[in-house]
Amino acid sequence: MSYPPDELVESYHRMGYYEEAVSYAESIQRDIENGEMESAIRGAWINGLLADSYLELGEYEEGKIFIDKAINGYKEMGEIKENYYYVYYLQGKYYLKTEQYEDAAVYMEQSLEYVDNSREKTTWDEMREAHIYCDAGTAYRKLEELDRAESYIKKAYEIVSEKMLESEIAYVYYNDVLEPEIKELFHASCNGAEDGEAKEEISGAAGGEKEYEQWFLERFGEEA
Repeated sequence: MSYPPDELVESYHRMGYYEEAVSYAESIQRDIENGEMESAIRGAWINGLLADSYLELGEYEEGKIFIDKAINGYKEMGEIKENYYYVYYLQGKYYLKTEQYEDAAVYMEQSLEYVDNSREKTTWDEMREAHIYCDAGTAYRKLEELDRAESYIKKAYEIVSEKMLESEIAYVYYNDVLEPEIKELFHASCNGAEDGEAKEEISGAAGGEKEYEQWFLERFGEEA
């Protein structure tokens, strides 16, 4: 049984098979140009997934081309649809990957403004939102705005921690992405701690495992 290219792109992207996803880029563009895509919304969404795949492969300028294609697709509809937040996120991710952290933070913030909290969400929707919060936290950590970084990382953790026991997707995301970023934030906090109260709060400037567990308990309200 053969599947349409857009379905294959979506499946490969979800599984993290980014090279396989982008192998259908030309087919997707032909389908969009020939009017064979299910809808303009669908075409914009799939271009976003292709953009994300290129960014994950480190092909940033190619990713930016597909971000622009997705944006143009939404603009042609004359209104903002529910998935428009995703292209704002991709813009932010592009700037994060290319170490333009101020621009990254701006677009992550805009993305979160467009998230629709009124509709029922799948686990994939919630993990995407966790990604946005986590990447926003990374951008602010790189900018040495640690309080803002921590607030966004906490939001990501709140989303993921509720799903980890029931979703392998959430469990893998926590272990592969979110926990390493939380530890980066811990080490940044250790390095930025000054004498006095802040130094006491993060008792081990060396950033050992015991100190991390204490810090995590204080910040996230449970054991690491």
